[in-house]
Amino acid sequence: MTEILLILALLLFLAKLFGEVFERLGLTSIVGEVFAGIVAGPVLGVVVSGPFFESFILVSIALLLFIAGLGVRYEDISQNVYISATLATAGGFLSFIFGFVVGMLFFNDLLVALAIGIILITTSNGTVFILLMKLGKFKSSIGRLIVSTSVADDVVGILSLSFFTLFIANRAVPYGDIFKLFLVSIGFYLVILTAGARIFNKVLNIGGLFRNEQILFSLPISIMFIVSVFTENINLGFATGAFVAGMAISKSKFTESIIVPKVNVLAYGFVLPVFFAIIGSLLTLNGVNPLLVILLLAAAVFGKIIGAGLLSRFFGVRGNNLRLMSIMMVPRGDSNIVIAQIALLLGVITQDIYTSVIFSIILTIILTPVLLKLFVGK
Repeated sequence: MTEILLILALLLFLAKLFGEVFERLGLTSIVGEVFAGIVAGPVLGVVVSGPFFESFILVSIALLLFIAGLGVRYEDISQNVYISATLATAGGFLSFIFGFVVGMLFFNDLLVALAIGIILITTSNGTVFILLMKLGKFKSSIGRLIVSTSVADDVVGILSLSFFTLFIANRAVPYGDIFKLFLVSIGFYLVILTAGARIFNKVLNIGGLFRNEQILFSLPISIMFIVSVFTENINLGFATGAFVAGMAISKSKFTESIIVPKVNVLAYGFVLPVFFAIIGSLLTLNGVNPLLVILLLAAAVFGKIIGAGLLSRFFGVRGNNLRLMSIMMVPRGDSNIVIAQIALLLGVITQDIYTSVIFSIILTIILTPVLLKLFVGK
């Protein structure tokens, strides 16, 4: 136990330290936190393994996707809902196809190629929001379109992940039956986001009557775990449950004022910095395939630029706004790392593939500000 506590202390300290350093360099803290793990693991030789850290990773994944779900609100995308859904689907689909092709070329394995394609689907909301605020474009018309597309992108990504998890769990099942399971999963989403949302909100309203408002932290977390257990048992994966639970709770009157701030303190103050540091500690630097990293980077960049960016021309986006739209869809981040971790836990990808994928994700974060300076300016 003493060793675990010391490792946690080291990872948390290094993660927050390097997170701050990398933020000052104009990058997101995620890059610094992963770098902290590389320093702790491959460099210093700290061994981060065992049942405790495996469980910590699972809880972190659930919490991160729960937060992502809380951030998906219909009012954020309502003004551009059809355009956003179209651009998010096109950008995600093309990124998936490019990633799938790279996976097949390198490994000639259907499951590995599917996993790589799905990992590349989503854009990093956090990076997009930060860059838009720095450019002063967050509340502009193009900024709202980018935000709504990025939010819709999360939904496309989590749907793809849940179907992939379902496919993995039912490989021996005839394709016709798998299609029926897909329909059942869609039905589950609709039930949770309609009837489930109403029930959850009533539960939270009752919780709001308590004198101690901490219950408005405890209840959402409990709901998240319960829905995650349910989705895990129907082979949709616990991560899907966490995300959908967040979406269902996002409409509560307590979400913005109480739930999100309290969850964020736990998540960004402790759990997620340690999680990303653990991810960094698991990377095998001698297993990096430079050519694979470069091609994955190209797949990630061009999938979004062509699929989401250039397609936006058909919706009246032109000039500098077109370039901004194209580049803002490029950065990957926390959700992609989570999906890569799930693929690793499922045994679909190896540690070496995982390492190359993580490095390509980090490079998209580093590359995006450079592309903005070159093609958009201030």
